[in-house]
Amino acid sequence: MYRNSEVSSKLAVLALAALPAVLAPQALAGTIALPVTTDVTVTNSSLPVTGSVSVSNTAANPVPVSITAPNPVPVTITGNVSVGGTSSVSVTNTPSVIIANNPLTVSAGDNPAFQPYSYSLSNACTSGSPGVLYLYSPAVPSGKTLVIETIDASVQAPTGIIPNLTVSTSTPGFNSAFHAIPLTSEGTDPHYSFFAGNSVVRYYTGGILNITLATADGTTSALSTCLLTFSVSGYLVNNP
Repeated sequence: MYRNSEVSSKLAVLALAALPAVLAPQALAGTIALPVTTDVTVTNSSLPVTGSVSVSNTAANPVPVSITAPNPVPVTITGNVSVGGTSSVSVTNTPSVIIANNPLTVSAGDNPAFQPYSYSLSNACTSGSPGVLYLYSPAVPSGKTLVIETIDASVQAPTGIIPNLTVSTSTPGFNSAFHAIPLTSEGTDPHYSFFAGNSVVRYYTGGILNITLATADGTTSALSTCLLTFSVSGYLVNNP
């Protein structure tokens, strides 16, 4: 038979041997912190997303995002967004797209105030010159079209002569167009008759404006001492 002391010693050893098995589940139920020093990359050919997804990263290490889905996926992005690469970006929304930022300035490229244009020409016939007087405007700058809005003219001609004033315009791909400019008598003196005209028009030209002064009856010597002053106002637009 065992003595009492021997039995007590053996029971103590058995109790210590069973202690780890009793404590193990309690130790595993806690939090184990393992140091991670490498990046983790998750690659998936198709990752369905429902609900909200929050991705946070520093500006020095942005997170590339690519979304391809048969139905639009709402995405809310805060902060600065940089769009790069060769893919095009389309923004489609119904009923509207709202840009919340500083006031957005929108201007029409063909606003008349951006490229105003005006010029004035004057010339006189001399004794013995043909009875038709021609004036030529400066050439319209390359790549632009001149839109004429107003025409002003004054004519001094020998008394008894009724002058006839016309303007021709031309645009690429079209024939020249001829426009008659009405003149009104402003009075006479012993030697000359005076005429003036002002017309609000809408003429287009991409070349040189040709102004022609002749007589109403077609005579050629009657304008040997005429004087013509011609002014044009309008604006330039950029050709497409």
